[in-house]
Amino acid sequence: MRGMREVSRLIHEFIRDAGSGHPRFLPNEETLTEIALVELGRRVGAVTVVQKPSRAVESREGHDWVWTVRSPRGFGTMRVQAKKLYPSGRYEKLNHHYDVPTTAGGTSKELQLERLIRTSHAQGHAPVYAMYNGDFGDFAASSVALGHCCRSPLQRHDPSAARFSPLGVTLMDAHWVRYWMPPNPASVPPVPSTADLNSGAIAWECMFCSPATQTSAGGGDDPPGGPGPDGTEPGDAESEARLHRPGLPTDPRSYLLKLLHALFDEDVSTGARAETVGFSVVPPEWLEALEARSEIADAEEYEFFASLEPGVADEDRPDFYVLLDVREDGS
Repeated sequence: MRGMREVSRLIHEFIRDAGSGHPRFLPNEETLTEIALVELGRRVGAVTVVQKPSRAVESREGHDWVWTVRSPRGFGTMRVQAKKLYPSGRYEKLNHHYDVPTTAGGTSKELQLERLIRTSHAQGHAPVYAMYNGDFGDFAASSVALGHCCRSPLQRHDPSAARFSPLGVTLMDAHWVRYWMPPNPASVPPVPSTADLNSGAIAWECMFCSPATQTSAGGGDDPPGGPGPDGTEPGDAESEARLHRPGLPTDPRSYLLKLLHALFDEDVSTGARAETVGFSVVPPEWLEALEARSEIADAEEYEFFASLEPGVADEDRPDFYVLLDVREDGS
């Protein structure tokens, strides 16, 4: 936990310092992700990173990284999209979208969010957003509430506080974002308020907290936006019963928290782990492919990268594949 918190602190300070220097600027997500991955390797567990070959980096349509966390109980794999907080206090590019041709000759709007969820489901990964936060909007306050953190509200500016977190990086499930930003092929939905999104977020160092102490997003209230990721309607009696029972295992809105529960909670049964999206007792396909190769010739770099996930289209490939091994690291 301490190592993760240090990485979060460095991200927070980098954004702050970049915005207060001469010239002033707001770092982009690519830079912040690269810093985070380098610092993960220095401060937390054993990290393996595979980067997309430079000649394949022609558009920013792919997801930022595929992240496999290995705990003593198995492997948990997430597909992560990074977004930064803007001076407006909102994640302004969260509704990034594409114009997709239709059979009628027109175009429809497809959110990057939907690509993330669709590709994650196809690969058996948990779709996750990593949010990079400067001192803007709700995050400018000394106390910040995150609905999935057992220590919330967190104190951002006082390192001596018992509930201190730099909150340079927060995490949330992509399905939670979809509740607040439901897709519409005819138009682009507005970016939700940061307070609404934070009601289903955790500080990223809380990945290693005891998941049994985490809370349901929004205190168990039904979010807007229609059916949940499991297809049940809010008015459905069975869905209502699951939504209002506290705790991680029964909250269908968070693939992220259920995955962390499977990775780090020793009380989860073998059967429950097997049913958790993103969890496996064997290495994911990309890691097996990596371990099968002792070295990569320059001419084969792109072909090798493409082989890590054979069924994924080029535009949906991440910039990095990352293994974080925390079997012997408590930070």
